[in-house]
Amino acid sequence: MGASSVWQGNNFVLAGWRELDADGKAKKSGAAFKLQAHRWDGRWDKPGYL
Repeated sequence: MGASSVWQGNNFVLAGWRELDADGKAKKSGAAFKLQAHRWDGRWDKPGYL
């Protein structure tokens, strides 16, 4: 996985990764995408996968 993106708000962070092709570039279509969410509530909770 690679080609990551990060989105943040006041109490959360989302991190996403796209599947790479054999050349190490992000696939244009039919690629897997993994999204992980972290929430802040005085401490970072365990990540959740969406």
